[in-house]
Amino acid sequence: MSEQIPLNILRPRILAEVPVSEYSDLAKPTQLHQAEKRRSFISLLRSGSAPKTPAAQNSTQKCVYEFNVAAWIRVSRSEKQVFSLVLCFEDAKGERAVLVDEAEISANYSLMLAGKAEIKSHGPLKSLRVGCVGLRPDQRPIIDELHVQRIQNQMTTAVQTRIA
Repeated sequence: MSEQIPLNILRPRILAEVPVSEYSDLAKPTQLHQAEKRRSFISLLRSGSAPKTPAAQNSTQKCVYEFNVAAWIRVSRSEKQVFSLVLCFEDAKGERAVLVDEAEISANYSLMLAGKAEIKSHGPLKSLRVGCVGLRPDQRPIIDELHVQRIQNQMTTAVQTRIA
């Protein structure tokens, strides 16, 4: 399920942008009660660029990101129609998408799509969005719930804890 498809082939309808803080490797501040540290963290998020690290400088370095994605969607006039939930991303090689889940919508016009998505990117991610494929041009999706959460590698976290 981690096959990457160019966006110009899929033409997904974008449902939401994923905040940079969810997929970037920026260090999250531990002392948000201090106004100075809080402002510097917010300015990093707004700038959209990660701090200069060896991994961020080399845009051809391969990075692997894993996400849990879930969406509860309602679409009127869509009984027996197949929908796909995709995670769209942009990296050094361009814009592509990864299929998260696919299902046929029920008679009550609502659908829960969820799954794990693995993105193998060339360099750090520039943007991350959630999209839907299978909608007709006259259909408008209503998103009741949408969750995207990065899965942290437990072994890497444990090693970093020991080093610190």
